[in-house]
Amino acid sequence: MVQANSAAGSASSIGIDPIISGSAIAFFLGIIIFGGVKRVGKVSEKFVPFMSGLYLLGCIIIIIAHIGAVPGVVILVVKDAFSGKAVAGGAAGSSILLALRWGMARGLYSNEAGMGSAPIAHAAAITDHPTRQGFWGVVSVFFDTVVIGSITALVLLTTGIWKNTEIEAAAMPARAFSDFYGAIGGVIVSFSILLFVISTIYVIAFYGEKQAAFLFGDKFSVVMRFVYIAACFIGAIGGLKMLWLFLDLLLIFVVIPNLIGVLGLSSQVVKATKEFFTSKEFYLKDKRSR
Repeated sequence: MVQANSAAGSASSIGIDPIISGSAIAFFLGIIIFGGVKRVGKVSEKFVPFMSGLYLLGCIIIIIAHIGAVPGVVILVVKDAFSGKAVAGGAAGSSILLALRWGMARGLYSNEAGMGSAPIAHAAAITDHPTRQGFWGVVSVFFDTVVIGSITALVLLTTGIWKNTEIEAAAMPARAFSDFYGAIGGVIVSFSILLFVISTIYVIAFYGEKQAAFLFGDKFSVVMRFVYIAACFIGAIGGLKMLWLFLDLLLIFVVIPNLIGVLGLSSQVVKATKEFFTSKEFYLKDKRSR
């Protein structure tokens, strides 16, 4: 729902009505998820590298053009993160706690670290050892949070677009691109975000299907496809604040049970990791072949 809302917000910055963008997202999602897991893999294979490269290239060019502002915005981030300015009228301690609270909530939802959802996709991968696939999970979290997140933040801060409180957060990247590149810039970033959103949503729908099949049987998993398609449209036209409050509550019921499970299975993780790094069939074999 939030992903669809982000795409709709970005599209609205170039004059596309949320009802139209929401309908388009729901339509394409339906085509993809009813095509099965193989189609999901094929779509990801083509979409993810293209959309990541397109978006990152555009961001890097903007940052280079505003390179003189980078030291100042870095100082601004560090200074305000540990001062009362981060929360109007609040004490420094409360602002730090709130920064941690919002950072963890948004970070968890963005990179899925600790939620237990990403392992569903990783478990379907063809690999010679679970530890190798686990490291790809770590890489995805790093790339999503540190690389994509930091570059986007630098674009918004160096261009000064963050100061415009009338612009919705989801529409800020598109506005920054349109201000720098002209009308085509807004179209490029909106299209990139649309690709991000579609690829993310159909993976989440895949997670939901597997969870529904495990709990209620295979027949119910088909019902979940329609639920996710409807949720996309509702999310695109719904209020973002309401969606975030709803999802923040759900995170509690997802993260805590998963972390308990992770702790309970930690001995198996340690065992598998040692096997991977000490066996001649895996890491040592890779090292010799370099």
